[in-house]
Amino acid sequence: MTIDDKNLDPIGEEYNRPIPQEFPDSGSSQGMIYAALVTKDGGASGGAAAECTYTYTVKALDDATILDTLVTPQVPRLHYIEYWYAGEARTTPAATTSRYALITYDSGGNLVLLQCFGELPKDDICA
Repeated sequence: MTIDDKNLDPIGEEYNRPIPQEFPDSGSSQGMIYAALVTKDGGASGGAAAECTYTYTVKALDDATILDTLVTPQVPRLHYIEYWYAGEARTTPAATTSRYALITYDSGGNLVLLQCFGELPKDDICA
């Protein structure tokens, strides 16, 4: 059973809480952190000669309500490393990376994509 099957909050301390399906008005949400889904909408994976530049469409957990587009995660990426994008089907190991992300809103009411959990380096940097 996947997290989607159980409708669980992937970032909460209690894993049996239902996920809220609606976001409050962005003007009243400054400082709050929310779970969301992302879909790649631009950019490139990066590599030895270029930085990763993926951008994402951010959606509510209903996977239908678009909250923002062409957003870059705020978590720093490793320089000149190729990345899997969030939601990409991988071949080694065979899996699909997560589409879950964390978002917040700044003081101007603008969405800020904090982190995409499925955006991962392709290189084995620990070897």
